[in-house]
Amino acid sequence: MTDRVEATTHHPLAVARVAAGKTMDEFVAGMHDAASRRGLRSGTDEARVRKWQRGVQPSEESQLYIAEALGWPADIVRADDWPSWLPLTANGVVPLGPHSSVPALREVLRTAMERRGFLTITGTAVSALAAAWAGGPQHALAQAHDGKPVSEDLVDFLESASPP
Repeated sequence: MTDRVEATTHHPLAVARVAAGKTMDEFVAGMHDAASRRGLRSGTDEARVRKWQRGVQPSEESQLYIAEALGWPADIVRADDWPSWLPLTANGVVPLGPHSSVPALREVLRTAMERRGFLTITGTAVSALAAAWAGGPQHALAQAHDGKPVSEDLVDFLESASPP
């Protein structure tokens, strides 16, 4: 019952937890286990998780425990981008769709992606993505473009080649 109610909040943490097949108790226990593996203790309980789902931002350390409790690697965490870094699927991949464009494009920005992975995308989304790549972190750009920087020419080309 609790899972169904929390899933209706549509908060990315509730959606990600349900997608990972974790009950609230399993999730909280997973956070305790993640802290324990580091020789630490986590004071996380259901009330704290509900606060996070109502807008309170967890600490960076807690976000690492969240990722581990959901079965994802710690390097997926971008504490300054809470809760947008949370993938909404069990395997940690954000699918590109009408309600997940921004998180999916953020996922593309921070990881190298096979260009054939885009089946359809609007011109506006491609332009926004190209602009983000042009102004994004250099390590992601180098990884996504075989070490070559993305130039303004590429952004201009994508904007002009995409239908409005």
